[in-house]
Amino acid sequence: MGKVTVMGSFIYDVTAYVPRYPVDGETVLGYEIKTGPGGKGANQATAAAKCGADTTMIVKTGKDDFANALHENFRKVGISEKYVYESETEGTGAAVILVHRERGENRIAIGLGANGTMSVEEVARAEEEIAKSDILLTQFETNAAAIQEFVRLGRKYNKTIMMNPAPFCEMPENIFEGVDYLTPNETEAAYFSGLDKVETTDDARKAAQILMGRGAKSVLITLGGKGAFYYDGKVEYTVPEGTQSGTTFRLRGKGIQYLNGRGRGDMYVKCEVEIPKKLNKAQRDAQHKAQQHGQHTHFDGNGKLLGKDLSVMISIGLESTSQTQAFLEFVEMEPEILECHYITGEYDYMLKVTTTNTHTLEMIMNRIKGFHGIKRTQTNVILSTTKQLHSVSPVL
Repeated sequence: MGKVTVMGSFIYDVTAYVPRYPVDGETVLGYEIKTGPGGKGANQATAAAKCGADTTMIVKTGKDDFANALHENFRKVGISEKYVYESETEGTGAAVILVHRERGENRIAIGLGANGTMSVEEVARAEEEIAKSDILLTQFETNAAAIQEFVRLGRKYNKTIMMNPAPFCEMPENIFEGVDYLTPNETEAAYFSGLDKVETTDDARKAAQILMGRGAKSVLITLGGKGAFYYDGKVEYTVPEGTQSGTTFRLRGKGIQYLNGRGRGDMYVKCEVEIPKKLNKAQRDAQHKAQQHGQHTHFDGNGKLLGKDLSVMISIGLESTSQTQAFLEFVEMEPEILECHYITGEYDYMLKVTTTNTHTLEMIMNRIKGFHGIKRTQTNVILSTTKQLHSVSPVL
């Protein structure tokens, strides 16, 4: 894997699990207290290192015991400490997190501490490291001047820049300029786009267009349990609700830039769904239902996946045979394409797709038609199935 440089925050987390949130002036007895390293920037760096990337982090701590947790974690996972700065005046950033034991919700108070004092000069000292990197990651738990200097240096060396605009806060209008991938959640997307809310695909599209108007080259909005939405003005992609852990999607031409500077490779996005260890009753019921319909494939009498009410047959005509391998890889990564057949006639392939409704079918069709190399398509909706055999008897 390549080289990743992160500029961002380290936060020492103190997490308390409580039966209910205290009111003003009240003390609530918690079930347990956990402490450990955190912060959006440090979490990004840790994830990159665990994935095998050569990882460096530009970060600032205080001269206190909390900073020891950063050094211990960095040495454990293999993150370079070359650009770990220490503040003379501020302590290490810290967070107090209250987790409601039954509902699984949380309330968080963060003190940025030394994170907020990162200077432009300190970022600039890492210019050589930035120049050697493949991907740059940053977030909003430092300060605008440091973030903009980091992005400026990334643009200077034509690096791929990813920005998580969290937590949402006042930032300069041009903070997104030069960012290749902006990754807000639905709340952050609404805040920075000026929309009242971002809940649907249409909302996400509007928000993405506004954010691109502010300088971002592409936008990936996470929508909680509803999935995620990607948009760059040419390609629109929705990670559907119910996507299983381990599912891989391919975004053609959206990966790291080629060494000769001409174009980009493909990006492969692997979805990993992490189930919280502490679940309330509603969450346990939802998990049980998901396991019943997700870990095993169940069909109804018409050959449809349970919970998927619409089945269609899509005929695909490719521009040339040179597109075949890429097309088949695309098909493999689409979980709602159940079958793919090579056929005779004016089309090349026939796909069987089972999905939830016409809205999700439209999203699938947009992804198929957005695949480079498809010349024409024809879609036929399956109204009912009167006979379906999964095997045939041998001829005697």
